[in-house]
Amino acid sequence: MSFPIKRLTPVAVVVVLAALVAYALNHRASSAAPEGLIYANGRLESDRVAVASKVPGRIVEMLKQEGDAVKAGEVLARLDDTQIKPKVDQAKAAVAALEAQLKAKREEVAVARKEAPLGIAASQAQRTRAAAQAEQTRRDANRLANLKKEGAIDAHRAEQAELAAVAAATQLDQAERQLSQSKLAIDKVAAAETALGALEAQLNAARATLAEAQAALDETVVKSPSDGVVAIRAREPGEVAGAGGTLFELYDPNQLYLRAYVPETDVGRLKLGLAARVWVDAYPDRAFEARLTNIANRAEFTPKEVQTRNERAKQVFGVKLLVKPQPDARLAPGLPGDAAIRYNDNAPWQAPKS
Repeated sequence: MSFPIKRLTPVAVVVVLAALVAYALNHRASSAAPEGLIYANGRLESDRVAVASKVPGRIVEMLKQEGDAVKAGEVLARLDDTQIKPKVDQAKAAVAALEAQLKAKREEVAVARKEAPLGIAASQAQRTRAAAQAEQTRRDANRLANLKKEGAIDAHRAEQAELAAVAAATQLDQAERQLSQSKLAIDKVAAAETALGALEAQLNAARATLAEAQAALDETVVKSPSDGVVAIRAREPGEVAGAGGTLFELYDPNQLYLRAYVPETDVGRLKLGLAARVWVDAYPDRAFEARLTNIANRAEFTPKEVQTRNERAKQVFGVKLLVKPQPDARLAPGLPGDAAIRYNDNAPWQAPKS
Protein backbone atom coordinates (compact mmCIF):
# COMPACT_ATOMS: atom_id res chain seq x y z
CA MET A 1 0.00 0.00 0.00
CA SER A 2 1.38 3.46 -0.88
CA PHE A 3 0.61 6.66 1.06
CA PRO A 4 -0.14 9.91 -0.79
CA ILE A 5 2.65 11.70 1.05
CA LYS A 6 2.33 14.80 -1.15
CA ARG A 7 -1.13 15.42 0.29
CA LEU A 8 0.06 15.20 3.92
CA THR A 9 1.20 18.13 5.99
CA PRO A 10 4.82 18.13 7.14
CA VAL A 11 3.72 17.16 10.65
CA ALA A 12 1.69 14.27 9.32
CA VAL A 13 4.62 13.12 7.22
CA VAL A 14 6.84 13.04 10.29
CA VAL A 15 4.23 11.07 12.24
CA VAL A 16 3.80 8.52 9.47
CA LEU A 17 7.53 8.05 9.01
CA ALA A 18 8.02 7.66 12.76
CA ALA A 19 5.29 5.02 12.88
CA LEU A 20 6.84 3.08 10.00
CA VAL A 21 10.29 3.16 11.62
CA ALA A 22 8.82 2.04 14.95
CA TYR A 23 6.95 -0.84 13.27
CA ALA A 24 10.08 -1.95 11.43
CA LEU A 25 12.19 -1.88 14.56
CA ASN A 26 9.55 -3.70 16.57
CA HIS A 27 9.06 -6.37 13.89
CA ARG A 28 12.78 -6.94 13.62
CA ALA A 29 13.14 -7.24 17.37
CA SER A 30 10.17 -9.56 17.71
CA SER A 31 11.23 -11.88 14.90
CA ALA A 32 14.76 -12.32 16.25
CA ALA A 33 15.23 -15.27 18.63
CA PRO A 34 16.96 -14.67 21.96
CA GLU A 35 20.35 -16.23 22.60
CA GLY A 36 20.09 -19.99 23.03
CA LEU A 37 16.90 -20.40 20.98
CA ILE A 38 16.18 -20.88 17.30
CA TYR A 39 12.76 -19.98 15.98
CA ALA A 40 11.02 -21.87 13.21
CA ASN A 41 7.51 -22.23 11.90
CA GLY A 42 5.60 -24.80 9.91
CA ARG A 43 2.62 -27.15 10.14
CA LEU A 44 1.78 -30.19 12.23
CA GLU A 45 2.04 -33.44 10.29
CA SER A 46 1.83 -37.14 10.98
CA ASP A 47 2.76 -40.28 9.11
CA ARG A 48 -0.35 -41.68 7.42
CA VAL A 49 -1.57 -45.27 7.28
CA ALA A 50 -3.62 -46.10 4.19
CA VAL A 51 -6.48 -48.54 4.87
CA ALA A 52 -7.32 -50.37 1.66
CA SER A 53 -9.48 -53.24 0.51
CA LYS A 54 -7.57 -56.32 -0.63
CA VAL A 55 -10.49 -57.46 -2.80
CA PRO A 56 -12.54 -55.46 -5.29
CA GLY A 57 -16.19 -54.82 -4.62
CA ARG A 58 -19.01 -52.35 -4.20
CA ILE A 59 -18.88 -50.45 -0.92
CA VAL A 60 -21.93 -51.17 1.23
CA GLU A 61 -20.98 -49.22 4.37
CA MET A 62 -18.43 -46.58 5.37
CA LEU A 63 -18.71 -46.51 9.15
CA LYS A 64 -16.31 -43.71 10.09
CA GLN A 65 -16.06 -40.00 9.39
CA GLU A 66 -13.00 -37.79 9.21
CA GLY A 67 -11.83 -36.95 12.71
CA ASP A 68 -13.24 -40.13 14.28
CA ALA A 69 -10.94 -42.03 16.64
CA VAL A 70 -10.62 -45.74 15.86
CA LYS A 71 -9.15 -48.77 17.61
CA ALA A 72 -7.08 -51.55 16.10
CA GLY A 73 -9.40 -54.22 14.70
CA GLU A 74 -12.44 -51.95 14.61
CA VAL A 75 -14.64 -52.31 11.52
CA LEU A 76 -14.31 -49.30 9.22
CA ALA A 77 -16.17 -50.41 6.09
CA ARG A 78 -18.01 -53.32 4.48
CA LEU A 79 -18.03 -54.45 0.85
CA ASP A 80 -20.68 -56.42 -1.00
CA ASP A 81 -20.12 -60.14 -0.35
CA THR A 82 -22.97 -61.67 -2.37
CA GLN A 83 -20.59 -63.15 -4.95
CA ILE A 84 -18.09 -64.49 -2.44
CA LYS A 85 -20.39 -66.19 0.08
CA PRO A 86 -21.57 -68.94 -2.36
CA LYS A 87 -17.94 -69.83 -3.03
CA VAL A 88 -17.34 -70.22 0.68
CA ASP A 89 -20.45 -72.38 1.10
CA GLN A 90 -19.42 -74.56 -1.84
CA ALA A 91 -15.91 -74.98 -0.45
CA LYS A 92 -17.29 -75.88 2.99
CA ALA A 93 -19.54 -78.57 1.45
CA ALA A 94 -16.60 -80.05 -0.47
CA VAL A 95 -14.50 -80.16 2.69
CA ALA A 96 -17.31 -81.81 4.67
CA ALA A 97 -17.85 -84.50 1.99
CA LEU A 98 -14.14 -85.31 1.80
CA GLU A 99 -13.86 -85.42 5.58
CA ALA A 100 -16.67 -88.00 5.69
CA GLN A 101 -15.00 -90.10 2.97
CA LEU A 102 -11.68 -89.84 4.72
CA LYS A 103 -13.17 -90.93 8.02
CA ALA A 104 -14.74 -94.02 6.43
CA LYS A 105 -11.51 -94.87 4.59
CA ARG A 106 -9.45 -94.52 7.76
CA GLU A 107 -11.77 -96.90 9.57
CA GLU A 108 -11.54 -99.34 6.65
CA VAL A 109 -7.75 -99.19 6.65
CA ALA A 110 -7.58 -99.58 10.43
CA VAL A 111 -9.74 -102.72 10.28
CA ALA A 112 -7.73 -104.13 7.37
CA ARG A 113 -4.44 -103.49 9.15
CA LYS A 114 -5.75 -105.38 12.16
CA GLU A 115 -7.48 -108.26 10.37
CA ALA A 116 -4.87 -109.01 7.69
CA PRO A 117 -2.21 -110.38 10.09
CA LEU A 118 -4.84 -112.30 12.04
CA GLY A 119 -6.18 -113.88 8.83
CA ILE A 120 -2.71 -114.86 7.72
CA ALA A 121 -1.93 -116.41 11.09
CA ALA A 122 -5.21 -118.39 11.07
CA SER A 123 -4.65 -119.60 7.51
CA GLN A 124 -1.10 -120.65 8.33
CA ALA A 125 -2.34 -122.61 11.34
CA GLN A 126 -5.06 -124.25 9.27
CA ARG A 127 -2.55 -125.14 6.54
CA THR A 128 -0.21 -126.65 9.12
CA ARG A 129 -2.99 -128.82 10.53
CA ALA A 130 -4.13 -129.84 7.03
CA ALA A 131 -0.57 -130.75 6.07
CA ALA A 132 -0.16 -132.91 9.16
CA GLN A 133 -3.51 -134.57 8.54
CA ALA A 134 -2.69 -135.21 4.89
CA GLU A 135 0.67 -136.73 5.78
CA GLN A 136 -0.85 -138.96 8.45
CA THR A 137 -3.71 -140.22 6.26
CA ARG A 138 -1.28 -140.91 3.40
CA ARG A 139 0.87 -143.03 5.71
CA ASP A 140 -2.17 -144.95 6.94
CA ALA A 141 -3.39 -145.51 3.38
CA ASN A 142 0.02 -146.84 2.29
CA ARG A 143 0.28 -149.15 5.32
CA LEU A 144 -3.20 -150.59 4.80
CA ALA A 145 -2.54 -151.04 1.07
CA ASN A 146 0.51 -153.17 1.94
CA LEU A 147 -1.53 -155.19 4.44
CA LYS A 148 -4.16 -155.76 1.76
CA LYS A 149 -1.52 -157.14 -0.57
CA GLU A 150 -0.46 -159.55 2.15
CA GLY A 151 -4.10 -160.55 2.69
CA ALA A 152 -4.03 -159.34 6.27
CA ILE A 153 -7.03 -157.05 5.83
CA ASP A 154 -9.93 -156.91 3.49
CA ALA A 155 -10.06 -154.54 0.50
CA HIS A 156 -12.78 -152.36 2.03
CA ARG A 157 -10.55 -151.06 4.82
CA ALA A 158 -7.77 -150.29 2.38
CA GLU A 159 -10.14 -148.40 0.11
CA GLN A 160 -11.48 -146.31 3.06
CA ALA A 161 -7.96 -145.37 4.06
CA GLU A 162 -7.15 -144.30 0.50
CA LEU A 163 -10.31 -142.17 0.36
CA ALA A 164 -9.35 -140.53 3.66
CA ALA A 165 -5.89 -139.71 2.30
CA VAL A 166 -7.36 -138.15 -0.85
CA ALA A 167 -9.79 -136.07 1.25
CA ALA A 168 -6.94 -134.87 3.48
CA ALA A 169 -4.89 -133.88 0.45
CA THR A 170 -7.85 -131.90 -0.87
CA GLN A 171 -8.17 -130.10 2.47
CA LEU A 172 -4.47 -129.29 2.39
CA ASP A 173 -4.86 -127.82 -1.09
CA GLN A 174 -7.77 -125.67 0.11
CA ALA A 175 -5.76 -124.52 3.13
CA GLU A 176 -2.86 -123.47 0.89
CA ARG A 177 -5.22 -121.52 -1.35
CA GLN A 178 -6.75 -119.84 1.72
CA LEU A 179 -3.27 -118.90 2.92
CA SER A 180 -2.51 -117.36 -0.46
CA GLN A 181 -5.76 -115.38 -0.30
CA SER A 182 -4.91 -114.17 3.21
CA LYS A 183 -1.53 -112.93 2.03
CA LEU A 184 -3.26 -110.95 -0.72
CA ALA A 185 -4.97 -108.96 2.06
CA ILE A 186 -1.61 -107.25 2.71
CA ASP A 187 -1.68 -105.94 -0.85
CA LYS A 188 -5.24 -104.74 -0.31
CA VAL A 189 -4.12 -102.88 2.82
CA ALA A 190 -1.37 -101.19 0.80
CA ALA A 191 -3.90 -100.20 -1.89
CA ALA A 192 -6.28 -98.85 0.76
CA GLU A 193 -3.44 -96.84 2.30
CA THR A 194 -2.66 -95.34 -1.13
CA ALA A 195 -6.32 -94.40 -1.55
CA LEU A 196 -6.25 -92.91 1.95
CA GLY A 197 -3.27 -90.73 1.01
CA ALA A 198 -5.04 -89.55 -2.14
CA LEU A 199 -8.12 -88.59 -0.11
CA GLU A 200 -5.96 -86.70 2.38
CA ALA A 201 -4.35 -84.75 -0.48
CA GLN A 202 -7.79 -83.91 -1.90
CA LEU A 203 -8.95 -82.78 1.53
CA ASN A 204 -5.89 -80.55 1.97
CA ALA A 205 -6.54 -78.97 -1.43
CA ALA A 206 -10.22 -78.45 -0.56
CA ARG A 207 -9.27 -76.85 2.74
CA ALA A 208 -6.85 -74.53 0.95
CA THR A 209 -9.63 -73.51 -1.43
CA LEU A 210 -11.92 -72.90 1.54
CA ALA A 211 -9.27 -70.84 3.32
CA GLU A 212 -8.77 -68.71 0.21
CA ALA A 213 -12.49 -68.14 -0.21
CA GLN A 214 -12.92 -67.43 3.49
CA ALA A 215 -10.04 -64.94 3.41
CA ALA A 216 -11.66 -63.13 0.49
CA LEU A 217 -14.94 -63.04 2.43
CA ASP A 218 -13.17 -61.73 5.53
CA GLU A 219 -11.55 -59.00 3.44
CA THR A 220 -14.99 -57.62 2.58
CA VAL A 221 -15.01 -56.41 6.18
CA VAL A 222 -12.30 -53.74 6.33
CA LYS A 223 -10.80 -53.27 9.78
CA SER A 224 -8.43 -50.72 11.24
CA PRO A 225 -4.83 -52.00 11.35
CA SER A 226 -4.00 -49.82 14.37
CA ASP A 227 -5.26 -47.21 16.77
CA GLY A 228 -5.56 -43.78 15.21
CA VAL A 229 -7.74 -40.99 13.90
CA VAL A 230 -9.39 -40.83 10.48
CA ALA A 231 -7.60 -38.16 8.45
CA ILE A 232 -9.23 -38.85 5.06
CA ARG A 233 -12.40 -40.71 4.09
CA ALA A 234 -11.62 -41.44 0.46
CA ARG A 235 -14.77 -43.32 -0.63
CA GLU A 236 -18.52 -43.35 -0.16
CA PRO A 237 -21.13 -46.16 -0.08
CA GLY A 238 -22.18 -47.28 -3.55
CA GLU A 239 -18.76 -46.71 -5.10
CA VAL A 240 -16.78 -49.65 -6.46
CA ALA A 241 -13.42 -50.09 -4.78
CA GLY A 242 -10.63 -51.80 -6.64
CA ALA A 243 -8.24 -54.23 -4.99
CA GLY A 244 -5.73 -52.14 -3.08
CA GLY A 245 -7.82 -48.99 -3.38
CA THR A 246 -7.57 -46.67 -0.37
CA LEU A 247 -10.74 -46.27 1.66
CA PHE A 248 -9.37 -44.32 4.63
CA GLU A 249 -6.17 -42.69 5.75
CA LEU A 250 -5.37 -42.78 9.46
CA TYR A 251 -2.86 -40.91 11.58
CA ASP A 252 -1.55 -41.54 15.07
CA PRO A 253 -2.37 -38.53 17.32
CA ASN A 254 0.50 -39.58 19.58
CA GLN A 255 3.03 -39.24 16.75
CA LEU A 256 2.45 -35.67 15.60
CA TYR A 257 5.41 -33.57 14.58
CA LEU A 258 5.93 -30.03 13.42
CA ARG A 259 7.67 -29.92 10.06
CA ALA A 260 9.55 -26.65 10.18
CA TYR A 261 12.45 -24.93 8.42
CA VAL A 262 15.61 -23.48 9.95
CA PRO A 263 17.92 -21.03 8.14
CA GLU A 264 21.20 -22.58 7.07
CA THR A 265 23.03 -20.05 9.27
CA ASP A 266 21.45 -21.71 12.36
CA VAL A 267 21.61 -25.36 11.38
CA GLY A 268 25.11 -25.77 12.82
CA ARG A 269 23.66 -25.29 16.31
CA LEU A 270 21.20 -28.15 15.93
CA LYS A 271 21.60 -31.75 17.01
CA LEU A 272 19.11 -34.55 17.35
CA GLY A 273 17.34 -34.75 20.69
CA LEU A 274 17.31 -31.03 21.42
CA ALA A 275 14.32 -29.87 23.45
CA ALA A 276 11.76 -27.65 21.75
CA ARG A 277 8.46 -25.95 22.39
CA VAL A 278 5.62 -25.63 19.91
CA TRP A 279 2.79 -23.09 19.86
CA VAL A 280 -0.27 -23.57 17.66
CA ASP A 281 -3.05 -21.16 16.80
CA ALA A 282 -5.66 -23.45 18.35
CA TYR A 283 -3.98 -23.06 21.77
CA PRO A 284 -2.21 -19.68 21.56
CA ASP A 285 -1.37 -19.46 25.28
CA ARG A 286 0.00 -22.96 25.66
CA ALA A 287 3.41 -24.38 24.83
CA PHE A 288 3.68 -28.05 23.86
CA GLU A 289 6.82 -29.98 24.66
CA ALA A 290 8.69 -31.41 21.70
CA ARG A 291 12.10 -32.69 20.69
CA LEU A 292 14.15 -32.55 17.53
CA THR A 293 14.03 -35.97 15.81
CA ASN A 294 15.16 -35.24 12.26
CA ILE A 295 17.39 -32.77 10.41
CA ALA A 296 17.45 -32.75 6.61
CA ASN A 297 20.86 -33.66 5.16
CA ARG A 298 20.75 -30.93 2.53
CA ALA A 299 19.41 -27.41 2.15
CA GLU A 300 16.43 -26.32 0.09
CA PHE A 301 14.61 -23.11 -0.70
CA THR A 302 11.94 -22.20 1.82
CA PRO A 303 8.57 -23.63 0.67
CA LYS A 304 6.25 -20.99 -0.77
CA GLU A 305 3.43 -21.65 1.63
CA VAL A 306 5.32 -20.78 4.81
CA GLN A 307 7.37 -17.67 4.04
CA THR A 308 7.19 -14.31 2.27
CA ARG A 309 8.54 -13.83 -1.25
CA ASN A 310 11.86 -12.51 0.11
CA GLU A 311 12.19 -15.34 2.65
CA ARG A 312 11.50 -17.98 -0.02
CA ALA A 313 14.77 -17.08 -1.69
CA LYS A 314 16.74 -18.19 1.37
CA GLN A 315 18.30 -21.60 1.88
CA VAL A 316 16.86 -23.57 4.80
CA PHE A 317 17.02 -27.04 6.33
CA GLY A 318 13.86 -28.96 7.07
CA VAL A 319 13.49 -30.35 10.60
CA LYS A 320 10.96 -32.48 12.44
CA LEU A 321 9.90 -31.69 16.00
CA LEU A 322 8.06 -34.61 17.60
CA VAL A 323 5.35 -33.23 19.89
CA LYS A 324 4.83 -34.92 23.24
CA PRO A 325 1.35 -36.52 23.37
CA GLN A 326 -1.22 -34.36 25.10
CA PRO A 327 -4.41 -36.25 26.07
CA ASP A 328 -6.19 -33.03 27.01
CA ALA A 329 -5.46 -31.22 23.73
CA ARG A 330 -6.87 -32.11 20.32
CA LEU A 331 -4.00 -31.52 17.96
CA ALA A 332 -4.31 -32.58 14.35
CA PRO A 333 -2.26 -32.51 11.16
CA GLY A 334 -2.50 -29.28 9.22
CA LEU A 335 -2.49 -26.90 12.17
CA PRO A 336 0.08 -24.13 11.67
CA GLY A 337 2.56 -23.67 14.45
CA ASP A 338 5.62 -21.81 15.66
CA ALA A 339 8.50 -23.43 17.45
CA ALA A 340 11.47 -22.57 19.60
CA ILE A 341 14.41 -25.01 19.57
CA ARG A 342 16.76 -24.65 22.54
CA TYR A 343 20.42 -25.32 21.86
CA ASN A 344 21.53 -23.79 25.19
CA ASP A 345 20.06 -25.52 28.24
CA ASN A 346 20.25 -22.32 30.27
CA ALA A 347 18.20 -20.25 27.83
CA PRO A 348 14.69 -19.43 29.10
CA TRP A 349 11.77 -20.43 26.91
CA GLN A 350 10.21 -17.58 24.99
CA ALA A 351 7.46 -17.87 22.40
CA PRO A 352 8.05 -16.33 18.98
CA LYS A 353 6.27 -13.01 18.58
CA SER A 354 4.11 -12.40 15.55
